[in-house]
Amino acid sequence: MKKFIKNFSRSLYYFNAAAQITVVSSVFVLALMNLFGSANVPVDTHATVVPLVIFSALFLYMTGTYEIMTKRSIELIITGVFAVLLSDLAAIMIIRVYSFVWFDFVEFLLTYLMQIAALSLWIILSRQIYKAFKKPMRAVLVCYDIENIDSYINKIKGYSDKYEIAEIISYNDANLYYSICQSEAVFMLDLSSKKREKVAQYCLALNKNIFILPEPYEITVRSCNLEQIDDIPFLSCKPMTLTLEEKLIKRIFDIVASF
Repeated sequence: MKKFIKNFSRSLYYFNAAAQITVVSSVFVLALMNLFGSANVPVDTHATVVPLVIFSALFLYMTGTYEIMTKRSIELIITGVFAVLLSDLAAIMIIRVYSFVWFDFVEFLLTYLMQIAALSLWIILSRQIYKAFKKPMRAVLVCYDIENIDSYINKIKGYSDKYEIAEIISYNDANLYYSICQSEAVFMLDLSSKKREKVAQYCLALNKNIFILPEPYEITVRSCNLEQIDDIPFLSCKPMTLTLEEKLIKRIFDIVASF
């Protein structure tokens, strides 16, 4: 059953990606046909449709709108709003260059809103399909001071379709490891590094999913690379800057906005 769900999740991811690209591109092309008439529509396979599909796929991927397994519907819709805006602006520039036609503001806004509406409907539908097959993981929250973790509990409960909080237990509780055995996922909240390491080793031995609340320096270490000087291994931590994908999105947006 677990293997089936895993394969289903992977297949749904790719199917969802293809569906999102199709929805965004199709609504845009239909808007062109309605705007210019089917006889004069500036739709050329190489000059319009292909770039539109490429831009849609690229920006939907970069903003994480495909991730229906890890994000809530509202989060996906918000990222979709930005992804569609960027892909539309880029596509309009291509149409302008090759077909010498231009959307006025009202036409662009109507097209954009129709795309967002269609994409939102698909996101909600695909999330419901996924939730019907993927039940939430039974989770145990391990902490040092139970009284000071209310804010974390409320945020995790916001993802009730992914995690079912079965128990909140103190690190010093005698039943800690029994509770871990009965769970599928373990959240470690306010534990020291030594305590986290001990719990993590036990969880890994049982193949449990682990979620660790990191310290600020650990977030920096996340992007480090292993570098060896002579026979000594070091973690090379560089300043946190924009990734290549983020720089690309920023550059494309700057160019489109300047036009």
